[in-house]
Amino acid sequence: MGARSLSEFLARFLDTRAPLLFVIGSLVLGLFSNAAYGLLLVALGESPWTLVGIIVAAVVILPLIYGSFRVIVRALSRPQTQIGEEQRVPPHQALILLVSANMGAPEKDMIVHHQHGETLKHCWLLVTPAVRGLNRHEDLRYELNSRNVEAHLLDLADAHQGQMVYTQVRQAVRDARALLGEEAQIIVDITGGTKPMTAGAVLACRELRVNMEYAIPAQSTATTAVRSGPAIPILVTFSDAQGGQP
Repeated sequence: MGARSLSEFLARFLDTRAPLLFVIGSLVLGLFSNAAYGLLLVALGESPWTLVGIIVAAVVILPLIYGSFRVIVRALSRPQTQIGEEQRVPPHQALILLVSANMGAPEKDMIVHHQHGETLKHCWLLVTPAVRGLNRHEDLRYELNSRNVEAHLLDLADAHQGQMVYTQVRQAVRDARALLGEEAQIIVDITGGTKPMTAGAVLACRELRVNMEYAIPAQSTATTAVRSGPAIPILVTFSDAQGGQP
């Protein structure tokens, strides 16, 4: 039974809007409580102090157990992010990453995703001074080398100059096609980087007709995103205003 179905099953017995199930759940909890009470009496005897201790323990422990149970059910019932078939990203041979200065960014998740089946052969890392200061590019290069993926570093002098990213992405695409052929499967990940970096990358991808992806958390709710497990890449597509081709 999966986490989702288990949480739904347990939640039915804690919902007062379903009286019959609520009563059944209460009876089951009552039976367990009576059994525990009987075992304590057998073990400790029926002295007044034993009864006082049981009452105090029940007042303190039972609310904690109930609260913990509700927290577990709520955590298990978080909806999994649903990805439509048209948004799924298959592994690509070449990955171009806008490396983020955020230490929690999901670049490694994207590398693992595209390396599935040993598909990924080359990865270009667009590195800003902030990223170099944190040495994140070396961490990612080590990850790539450990997976037999060739890493290529592209320096960006200014993270706020979209033209630089535009030029570097175009160069990376040309290099990828030279290494892997004109029909190479190439994708640019636009999750990291500044807004000007994203704009430059999108323009280059549009001109060269290269796929783009964006990473989202594995789990999310209506009001917040919860990182649980690897991030999931989704395909970024759009059409011209006049209804042209994407």
